[in-house]
Amino acid sequence: MEVYKTGRTGIHSHKWLHKTGRVHPLHHRLHAGNYPNHGEAYIKIHYEQDTLVAVKVTGDEHVPAGEVTFRADLTALYTEQSSSFEAPDEDLVGVRVEVVSVGSDGTSQPQEVERYKGAGRIAARGFQYAHFVPGQLFLMDTDVIGFLWLQLGTFVVFNRVSDEPPDDADDYGYAAA
Repeated sequence: MEVYKTGRTGIHSHKWLHKTGRVHPLHHRLHAGNYPNHGEAYIKIHYEQDTLVAVKVTGDEHVPAGEVTFRADLTALYTEQSSSFEAPDEDLVGVRVEVVSVGSDGTSQPQEVERYKGAGRIAARGFQYAHFVPGQLFLMDTDVIGFLWLQLGTFVVFNRVSDEPPDDADDYGYAAA
């Protein structure tokens, strides 16, 4: 079981975005995550209508900078009952993600988070055979999101970082929004 622990609680609901008309706090923000076997990478988030899109700022040998790494339909709230649309059960890896809040005294408490149906990009080296597989977006906090590539069982947590690009961002074609 993958466990993500955070000392913060509360997220901004997508419903909040539509009701207020304000830009979601994640909009055009730089986030850092640690991809298994590839290490730290930076992504930039933007929206295309009701779809959250994450584009790699720093790429790797499989999915290069400038390419979409995942996307999620913010009108398609994920529920356990809706998971049958994703893929047949035999194609999914048995992964369960539990989000907990850890207090200053070390006690933990499960947190409810919004989850949305999405798709994560995978590819062979050199961006060969690139395609999207079913996934889930987890909105954990105003500065923290997670994405689960369902068929791979890979969960990456992305934390908001300064909106300044990383030192080596020019090597990856970073352009501030």
